[in-house]
Amino acid sequence: MEPLPFSLRVSGIDTFAMDAIASTAFSFKGRLTLDPDDLCLEWTGSAHVDEVAFTGIRSEQIALPRESLRLPYSLLGTVQLRGGWLRPCIELTGTDWNILQSVPSEDAGHLRLWIARRNRPLARRVVTVLRQAMARPVVGPRPMPPQVVSDSTPPEGSG
Repeated sequence: MEPLPFSLRVSGIDTFAMDAIASTAFSFKGRLTLDPDDLCLEWTGSAHVDEVAFTGIRSEQIALPRESLRLPYSLLGTVQLRGGWLRPCIELTGTDWNILQSVPSEDAGHLRLWIARRNRPLARRVVTVLRQAMARPVVGPRPMPPQVVSDSTPPEGSG
């Protein structure tokens, strides 16, 4: 199955000090792939910082490192396609509240992967395959907890 592109929505940060005001906005893009035993999420992003100070105005774009998370299907709690036609997303939960905490935008064990409308049919297929994989009995040793890998190069096809 082809990779499913997604975006993550992360709130910005505004800071106020006596000598400066700064606003940071984040943008994350990634892709979801399905392996025989694992769900793989890869993402990269950028931070755009605008700062106004007594010394002047500064605007900077900061590239964030590429990261990935491999998650055995048996560690997924639920998977749902939500949002209707306008704002589709895949919502994931883990069997433990901290399974997905390394992914930006994770909120109390829930993760939303925002999908472009044109990718909605692919998202439906991904959800169906994920549910089938989650229903399979685990054979062999218990799966290892998910591992986050960080790299400085962006994933292919994102950006």
